[in-house]
Amino acid sequence: MSYLSHTFTNLSKSRFEGDVEKALSRVRKKIDGPTYGFFEPLKDLKELEEAKGIASALSSKYETFVVLGTGGSSLGGKTLCALNTNPFNPRPVHFLDNVDPISMQQVLEACPLKSTGFLVISKSGATSETLCQLLCLLEVLESQGISKD
Repeated sequence: MSYLSHTFTNLSKSRFEGDVEKALSRVRKKIDGPTYGFFEPLKDLKELEEAKGIASALSSKYETFVVLGTGGSSLGGKTLCALNTNPFNPRPVHFLDNVDPISMQQVLEACPLKSTGFLVISKSGATSETLCQLLCLLEVLESQGISKD
C-alpha cells in the first residue's frame, strides 16, 4: 500500500500510538474499498503514467495553460501546482474557477491565446458554470480567429 505508507515516528512512542494506528487502519480500509473513487488512480499506476504522457505532450505543444472548472474540478490541479508538482512545469497555469467576467478577461488578455492550452474540467460534464466558461472562451477564440481544436 505505497500510497499510504507514511509512518508517524514522532507519535510512535507517544500515548497516541494506538489511536493513530486505529485511525490509519480505518482510512486504509476505506481507500481499499469502493467508498472513495478518487483514490483509484493511485492503485493503478498505469493511469498515472498515461496522464504524465498526456501532460508531457501538451507541455511541448503549449507555453501557457488555463484550467476552466469550479469547485473540486479546479482544486485538484491547484493543489498539484501549489505542491510544486505541476505536470506542465515550468509553464504557467492559470485557474478560472468562477464565472466572473473580469477575472476571465484579465487571464485571457495575459495569455498568448494561440499558444495557450485550455483544460476544461467538469466531473459531471454538465456543470453550468463550467459550460458558461467554455462558451465564453469559444466566443473569444472565434473572435480572434483561433481554431477550437
